Amino acid sequence: MASESELLTVARERFAARDYRGAALLFACAIASGQGYADAHHMLGLCHAMLESHEAALQSFDAALRINPRYVEANLNRSIVLGVLRRASVVQVL
Repeated sequence: MASESELLTVARERFAARDYRGAALLFACAIASGQGYADAHHMLGLCHAMLESHEAALQSFDAALRINPRYVEANLNRSIVLGVLRRASVVQVL
């Protein structure tokens, strides 16, 4: 396993390789090891969104926004996931 300082780097590499599950595990490990930066939470949220785990994505985006309320990308991606959830609920009603 990578050292704590390498976790985020390896997680980003996994994300770039479209290994969202692997990246999510690494971002979660980085956060648990004390590297819970807003960006790490945001990237974890993106992984969850790509894996269609929308509630988990929202939780990660919310965590990023608690750390940095001005994090534009986290706010934008949170809005996108909320839109996906709204569309899904409309389809279920129809």
